[in-house]
Amino acid sequence: MATVQARDGYVVESAPLGRMLRQFVSSWERDRPRNRSCAAATAARYGTTLTASAVNPISPISYLAHESGVSRERIKKLTMQHPPSATVPLEVADALVTVLGRPEAFHDRTLRIGVKVSGKFVPLKAERL
Repeated sequence: MATVQARDGYVVESAPLGRMLRQFVSSWERDRPRNRSCAAATAARYGTTLTASAVNPISPISYLAHESGVSRERIKKLTMQHPPSATVPLEVADALVTVLGRPEAFHDRTLRIGVKVSGKFVPLKAERL
C-alpha cells in the first residue's frame, strides 16, 4: 500500500488521535491474546484448537500500517504521549480513523482539524468545516 503524503496545510492534534490508537491497540490485544495460555483459553472458549499465532497472527500496529498506508514507525510514535502542540497531517489522521472505523471522529469533534501558526495548533471554526 502507498505511503500517505500530506497535500495541504491542515493538521489534527496528535493527543486525541493517540488516545484513539491506544484504545484500538488495547482492544486488539485483549481480543487477540499473544501467549499460549491465553490462546488455549480462547480456544476453549470458542471450541477449537488454536495456536498463539492463529489467535494473533499480526500486531495491531502492523495491521493499521498495512490497511492505512501510514508507516509503522509513525503509528508507533502516535501511540505515545504528546505535548498539546503536537500535530499530524490531516491525510494521515483521515487514513487512520478510516481503518479504525471512526470517520465520525471529525464530525463529533473528537478530533479537531486546524492549521499550525507559529508552531501552535489553531482549530478551524465549525462554519469552515
